[in-house]
Amino acid sequence: MSWEREVALNTDKQLVTDAFKALRKQGYTARQNFSCCGGCAMSELATEVEQGKNHDKFVTYNRQNGEAFNEFGQLMRSLMITWDGSSAEIVKAFESVGLLVAEHTGGKELCVEVYPFRAADWRTARRLFNRLHGRHFTKEVYENPNQAINDIAAAMRASGIVSS
Repeated sequence: MSWEREVALNTDKQLVTDAFKALRKQGYTARQNFSCCGGCAMSELATEVEQGKNHDKFVTYNRQNGEAFNEFGQLMRSLMITWDGSSAEIVKAFESVGLLVAEHTGGKELCVEVYPFRAADWRTARRLFNRLHGRHFTKEVYENPNQAINDIAAAMRASGIVSS
């Protein structure tokens, strides 16, 4: 395999695509860079439903959210996924390809948030947490790993490392 092909297979954008493919196999309508904004995307999906298409389960992000990817396909800020269906299935699809996802309560009014670092970058995220909070990230500090991830992301947003 060429170096360029190997790099292309390991971008955040490719991992997101892989998660969307997995969700399609589970019956989701999955669209990336769909429409200009969230309002227009939802309107287009509603029009398709009126025309007889079934969108009971869907995942999408619009072009504005797609700007979270840099020219190399890496996430530079959180990617917000609009959805309907099972948040547990959606979160599992993203986590299964190695991406970190914010803890989700299942409320459909909230987007699923894909963080701009991978599960494999956990060690780096822990170091960042330690530096930003001035304390060590340990099991005793956090029993719930999702809360730790949420706090790390909040610290990154507060410090300007990633935008909200």
